[in-house]
Amino acid sequence: MSDIPDNFDVVVVGTGLTQSILASALARVGKRVLHIDRNEYYGEWNASHNLNELLVASESPSSGISQVDVVTTLREKRVPFLKCYSPYCSRKASRRPLGTRCYSPRCMACQPPVPSLEGLKDESRKYCIDLTPKVCLARGGLISLLISSNIGRYLEFKVVGETHVHMGDGYREVPCSKKSLLLNKAVPPKEKRLLMKLLQQCATDSENIEDGDKPIQEVLQAWGFSNEISEYIIYAIAGVSQDTNTKEARAAIRLYVRSIGQYGSTPFIYPLYGVGEVPQAFCRLCAVYGGTYVLRQPAEEFLFEEKDNRKTCIGIKMEGRDISADTVVASLATAPEEIKQLLTSGQTQSRAVVITDKPLLPNNKEPALLVTIPPTKLGNANTVRVLCVSSSLAVCPDGQYIVHFSTPGSETPKRDLEQAVNTLCPTALWTMYFAMQSLRLPSDIANDAIPAGLVLSSVDGENEIHFQNPIEEAERLFKTMCPEEEFLPAAPDPEDIVWDYDDPSVEASDNATQQQQQQQ
Repeated sequence: MSDIPDNFDVVVVGTGLTQSILASALARVGKRVLHIDRNEYYGEWNASHNLNELLVASESPSSGISQVDVVTTLREKRVPFLKCYSPYCSRKASRRPLGTRCYSPRCMACQPPVPSLEGLKDESRKYCIDLTPKVCLARGGLISLLISSNIGRYLEFKVVGETHVHMGDGYREVPCSKKSLLLNKAVPPKEKRLLMKLLQQCATDSENIEDGDKPIQEVLQAWGFSNEISEYIIYAIAGVSQDTNTKEARAAIRLYVRSIGQYGSTPFIYPLYGVGEVPQAFCRLCAVYGGTYVLRQPAEEFLFEEKDNRKTCIGIKMEGRDISADTVVASLATAPEEIKQLLTSGQTQSRAVVITDKPLLPNNKEPALLVTIPPTKLGNANTVRVLCVSSSLAVCPDGQYIVHFSTPGSETPKRDLEQAVNTLCPTALWTMYFAMQSLRLPSDIANDAIPAGLVLSSVDGENEIHFQNPIEEAERLFKTMCPEEEFLPAAPDPEDIVWDYDDPSVEASDNATQQQQQQQ
C-alpha cells in the first residue's frame, strides 16, 4: 500500500454497477481515480458468486444478504463406488467409481452419478450465481452505452431464447413477432388485432400521448383487452405494474418492441458468466485509463473539515493513511454513519436461487428463459420474475440449470416464493431463499445535510428487469461533477493507439532501430 499516492482527484468507495460506471467515466476524461471495495470481489450487490462464495457471502453483512434459508433434497455425502455385478463388465475390478461406464446394457451400475451436496460443493467454481439477476434489453441503456463507449469488447452475450407468462395453470408464450402472435393460441383473434395495433402504435409513439396520466390498466380495458391479455402486456411486455401511468408504460413497450430482432427473436440478452461481469467491464476501462484498484480495503474513516462555513469531505483514511481527494463517491451501503441515519430503506426484495437438473420447459435447449408470474397466480402478492440460465452461459456445470426467482418482499423470502419455486422447479436439487435490500436517499433531504465533496449513489437491489436505473444515475452524477465533459466517449481500440514518447532518447532509439532493420 505504500506505493499508492496520498492524493487523488476522486476516491470511489464500492464497486457496484453505478460506482463502476462513474469511475470509468471519470478516468476516461483524465481524472486520477482510486477505486476501493471492502469485499474481495467486484460488483458489491451486483456481484456473481460461485456456490461456496455465495454461502460465505450469506453470512457477511457487507453482501446485502439477509433472512437466508437453504433447502436441499440432496444427500450429504456422495456414494463413492458402486459394485458391478455384470459378467459383461469390461473392467477387471469388481468395484468402480460411481458414474464410470462399462458400456454393457446389462450392467446395472452404469448409471448417472447420484447428485450430492458434497459433489455440488466440489464443483463450486463452475457456478456463477447472481445476487441481483437481470437481463439486458437489446436497445436499452446498458447495451447502448457498451457500444458507444467501446466497453462491449470486454463482454459476451447470448440471446434469452424465450419469454413466457405463467398464469397459475401453465405457461403462455409472450409473442415477440407478428408470426408468433398469429400462431399464439392463447390470444383470441380479436385481441390479436388489438395487440398488434397497440405494439405498432407504441413503436412509433411521440412524447405526446393521450390519457398519459391514466393508469395503464384502465386504458387497456378501454381498448377492449381482457384481464388475461392485459396482464400479458403490463407484466411481461412493459414490465410495469397496473398503477403505472400510460405514458411510462408505453415508453417501456416502445423500448421492448424496438429491441425485438436486434440480436435474436426476443428483445433480451444475458452476459456470459453472469451479470457480475458487467461492473467488472467498466472497472477494466477505468484501470486502462490509470485508475487504481484495491480490494479487501474498506474506507476506515471519512475525513471532513470546515470550508466556507460548510462541512466538506476531503478524503478517506485507509490502513491508517490519509488519502485526500477533491471528491469522494460512496454507495449508500458504505456511506458515513451520520449519512446512513438519514436513509430510507427501499422495499426488500425476496429472492430464491434454485439449482436443478431439469429445464423449466420440457425439451427446451435455449441458453436462457424468462418467465413472468403476475400477482396472485401462485400465492405471490407481487410480480415474480423468473430467469432460468443454462450451462451454455458458463454459469453452471453441464446438465444443470440455475433458476432465479425475484419479487418485492411482502413476508419472508420463503413464504413469498415457495409456492412458485415448488410449481416451476418440482425437482430442485438445492434452493437458497434470501432477501436483498435497496437503499435510497429521501427525496426531501436538505441540500446541506450531505457534506460538500461527498457524492452518494443508490444501492440497486430492486426488482427491475433490466439495467436502466444504474445507467441513468451514473450519468446524472457524472454531469454534476464534470458538466463540460462527455459521458464515456468511445475508447480507442488498442491497435489504433499511437504512442507519444515524452523522452526524446527513447524515440531516437526506436528510430535508429527501425533504420537498422530497413538497411538489413
